[in-house]
Amino acid sequence: MLNLEALIDQVSRITPTYQKKLKKLGIKNVRDLLYYFPQRYNDFSEIINISQAQNGKTICVQGTVVQIATEKTFRKWMNITEAIIEDKTGQIKALWFNQSYIESYIKEGNFICLAGKVSLGKGGIYLNNPAYEKISEIDEPRNLTHTGRIIPVYSETRGVTSRWLRFVIKPILAQLYQEIPEILPEEILKKHKFLPIKQAVWQVHFPDSFEAADAAKSRFSFEELFLLQLHVLREKAKLAQKQAYACAIDVELMQNFTKSLPFQLTDSQKQCAWQILKDLEKPVPMHRLLEGDVGSGKTVVATMAALNT
Repeated sequence: MLNLEALIDQVSRITPTYQKKLKKLGIKNVRDLLYYFPQRYNDFSEIINISQAQNGKTICVQGTVVQIATEKTFRKWMNITEAIIEDKTGQIKALWFNQSYIESYIKEGNFICLAGKVSLGKGGIYLNNPAYEKISEIDEPRNLTHTGRIIPVYSETRGVTSRWLRFVIKPILAQLYQEIPEILPEEILKKHKFLPIKQAVWQVHFPDSFEAADAAKSRFSFEELFLLQLHVLREKAKLAQKQAYACAIDVELMQNFTKSLPFQLTDSQKQCAWQILKDLEKPVPMHRLLEGDVGSGKTVVATMAALNT
């Protein structure tokens, strides 16, 4: 049975060829796949009448396929699939280049949704390589996957397209929606008004609006930092359990050293050195990062700590 920890090899829609490609992206199991978030979105949410199509505009239309055919051009390496789509206001042509398989998917009489850029050719305007999807005339936008809504666009690799990722991710997400565990405490969710995990994962992949997508991304940005902080605290707690040699401050040695310098320590250098030396007096390992611009005096502070030790 499919679950979040299932390897992608167990997903029926993912063939061995795609399994290899996904693993190159670091996607090894279902959880990795669902957490492979879009890098941007295309807004195909406004569906217009065909008669409103204008050259140079990116549009989304719905209509019935009245004709579709594929033919080779004078360049033998290229074929063109041409379809004519009709709604109550008019007709528009759609052209796909070197995608002859579309003809086996889209048939005359199908009701489809198309989204893409309108171009101008010798025969008038046409849709150039539009996204496509077979639908019913009563489908709501939220039921669509590739058109008619805000569409996720993923970081792609050779052979793994955003269309294919949407095709795979959406049914898995629908199937495992209730199994996605919440990891943020309830008080944090309420305080920051974050989306619950299930809604956030759905809205980041298939948002109802750009506001919903932003809300999902905000939640996951916080979650990433939250988990990082927890990891740091856990490591600090582990470190606090360990023993270290306590190095008492040799005040006379430190005074003689600083007097021998050809310059006066700054207040910041004195403060940093004092904090580090006090940490070295403790019977647990010190865990500090000394930061500063080039020439700010990090070396002299580190030298004092080394000398005292």
